Amino acid sequence: MKFREGEVFREFTAGGKKVMFRALKRKDLKGCLNHINTLIREKAYIGFEKEGTLEEERKWLRNELKENREGKRVTVVAEMQGKIIGIGTVWKGVLPAHYHKADLGIGLNSERRKGIGYRLMMMLERLAAERLKCGVISFSVYEKNAAARSLYEKCGYSVAGRIPCGCRLRGKYYDELIMVKDIG
Repeated sequence: MKFREGEVFREFTAGGKKVMFRALKRKDLKGCLNHINTLIREKAYIGFEKEGTLEEERKWLRNELKENREGKRVTVVAEMQGKIIGIGTVWKGVLPAHYHKADLGIGLNSERRKGIGYRLMMMLERLAAERLKCGVISFSVYEKNAAARSLYEKCGYSVAGRIPCGCRLRGKYYDELIMVKDIG
């Protein structure tokens, strides 16, 4: 299926507020930058420690949109009442031996406790299967990120491996857990 910027995948209500899952679009530049910087200020367990710049975000956005158009990736924006509160991405393996496997990345701000994370994970799984033709999803998570691990386990993911001190954030090392699920 061809990628369309801004394509709406799902709309629902969470915590009495309207939520929309849709495809990334060019006009999301400032909203995406605000989102990632919000996660950094919330001290979320993500791979960034310092706030990003408009130029860094512009480069990221161009690449995401290119890979979405090429069918290598699907990037979903979670919007609550017009504000970006989350971004999730699934992308195909880069080598032919891994084309059946998608990697996943997800980041939700403090609104995540309204069941939005679970719904976004299910949406990403569906898109990985339908659009990327993948049957397996894997990703890594900081072992200390109990909220994320709980969500992933609720979604049916299991720990397939551990990399001791595989993640470094704010001067501390954490074990990196590799999580996986067969969606085929």
